[in-house]
Amino acid sequence: MVQLGDASNRFYHSLFVLSTGNFTYNEIFIATHSVDVYSKPLAAYKFHQARFLHIEGARV
Repeated sequence: MVQLGDASNRFYHSLFVLSTGNFTYNEIFIATHSVDVYSKPLAAYKFHQARFLHIEGARV
């Protein structure tokens, strides 16, 4: 998961990471429900900062 933030250190949007290439913004592909996006490069978004989260495990 990646969260996009602005210059005031406020994170305002969360995206699911589908795949990565060489870990550049052009090669990180995301999905989000807000505008029904699937496999869009992270570089297509405008943001000041990004933080990446790795979620391990799941309860079924």
